[in-house]
Amino acid sequence: MSVVVLTDGRIITGVIGNQTEQTVAIQTAKEQLIVRRDEIDIISETTQSLMPDGLLDQMSEADVQKLLAYLQSRRQAPLPESAEAKE
Repeated sequence: MSVVVLTDGRIITGVIGNQTEQTVAIQTAKEQLIVRRDEIDIISETTQSLMPDGLLDQMSEADVQKLLAYLQSRRQAPLPESAEAKE
């Protein structure tokens, strides 16, 4: 997770992705932004996570374990059947 301060004073928080000599890709919680390097004043790393605080507090220990196992797996969960397919 990084904090990117732009030359116009805007602040973007996200994960730094693909970088070139001219641009930096930043994945925020909602979108991916491509920012020109000449628009960036400072890039600093942070220990803050994209996951909201307290998100796991409402889950049982078993559900947290299942979630972590899924996130660590290489397989995607099957997509739910559409209502039309069930009819």
